[in-house]
Amino acid sequence: MTATELTGDIDIAVALQAGLDHPLAYIPGPLVMAHGGILILDEINRLNPPYSQAALLQVLQEHYVFIRGGFKIRSDFLVIATSNPSEYSGVYELSEALADRMKVVEIPYPDKDLLKSILSWKSSLYMEHLGLKAPDALTEVTATFMTLVSQDSNIEVGPSIRSAIYAITTAMSKAWLEVGKFR
Repeated sequence: MTATELTGDIDIAVALQAGLDHPLAYIPGPLVMAHGGILILDEINRLNPPYSQAALLQVLQEHYVFIRGGFKIRSDFLVIATSNPSEYSGVYELSEALADRMKVVEIPYPDKDLLKSILSWKSSLYMEHLGLKAPDALTEVTATFMTLVSQDSNIEVGPSIRSAIYAITTAMSKAWLEVGKFR
């Protein structure tokens, strides 16, 4: 998101016709809409430095969103953010000032049993519209494979849990289509 998308912006057409004080002259962004609540930012380290990160930092520090032309809107909220590993493409390092305002909680890769439960649950959820449940043998094999890959020191970035869910649901979809051909 750009800084303007985060803060919101003035709708020039409305402002010219009805004036800046018209309620529709300003289109609020998430930093304004979060006032009094919780703002959840997925993949915060994809915010482009310096402008988008600076807009977020400014509102966290001063509790105001500044809109072009000097307009100031009060905004006070809690932020919960996720980030991708730094080795992923398309991510930026957070500015030091912004990183100082964040409490980082590392979430380790789940153990095999938890991973199997996640894979079974999500795969079954995605396939329930077809009346399918992820087979235990398939989730067991996938969880074992994923666990071994994630523990291999020769592999820099292991496969994501999302990719394993997609692998299972793709296999289930293909099997469902093959069985359907012979009915």
